[in-house]
Amino acid sequence: MVSLLSNIPHYNYTAEALAEQGWLDRYYTSWTLLDGERPPFYLPGFYRRKLEGRRLAAVPGLAVTRLLLPELLQKALPRTRIVGPDTATDLNNWLFDFLVKNRVSRSRVFHFVNTLGVASARAVRDRGGFVVCDSRQEHPLTQDAILSREAEARGLSTKAQHGRPTARMLDELRASHHLIVPSQFARDSFVEHGIDPAIISVIPYGFDPAFFSPAATKPGRPFTILFVGGLSLRKGVLYLLEAVKSLKDPSLRVLCIGSVELAIEPLLSAYRGLFDHIPSVPKVELRRDRKSTRLNSSHANISYAV
Repeated sequence: MVSLLSNIPHYNYTAEALAEQGWLDRYYTSWTLLDGERPPFYLPGFYRRKLEGRRLAAVPGLAVTRLLLPELLQKALPRTRIVGPDTATDLNNWLFDFLVKNRVSRSRVFHFVNTLGVASARAVRDRGGFVVCDSRQEHPLTQDAILSREAEARGLSTKAQHGRPTARMLDELRASHHLIVPSQFARDSFVEHGIDPAIISVIPYGFDPAFFSPAATKPGRPFTILFVGGLSLRKGVLYLLEAVKSLKDPSLRVLCIGSVELAIEPLLSAYRGLFDHIPSVPKVELRRDRKSTRLNSSHANISYAV
């Protein structure tokens, strides 16, 4: 039986797959709706719709532990300007790990998402359990090197990327028996840094075909590219905008949904007029067209539009 730890809603699919096979002992997650639950009435409409995108369709409620405090602090603290978003995320991950550590220590199999479970992983391993680290990226030292080169090439600060998240991820690797990575490139980066290839499984990211499907297109309508994710060096959004700019096609537009990394914000002015920007859209609304999404997001901010 598997104890699954993730505060990322994408891993609801992992929990559902484990439950379907009868392998899920407990799923530790953040604010998630169980099947049949309704979002709290006191939340603003935008956040009720956000919660709808976190619904667990096929996991018994008794197998789910929801920890709300870490995410609430992560969202609230940057608004007070006491700490920045990165520090708030670190606090979220640390607190989540702290609250779960003693609950999972006797697990036979512990599956966790990287940056989130180093103390819990050690506790499970010390008691003889099997630890699986789900790394959503390449080896942290490889990523640091790539981002440092990218920052230098774009004239940004190249101060060391090796901070607390990198040190935490390296500790997680040492506490794990097996790794799951999303690509062959990621696998090769771990092998390059001395990880035994026999303990690495490559499982590429997928998509939900019941949610995303091709839409009918009408001749003559503008072609819009949708980018969903943080607008950052790591996500590569600048390469997308450069490609669109080089095509010089007035019918081609980009809609970016996600928070903007402060480091690259000055660089986005070079692409003014090429893309619209919305900081956040509920998952259930991602399928809507650009106009509908724009009108239905109470957090709309088209600061980079013409």
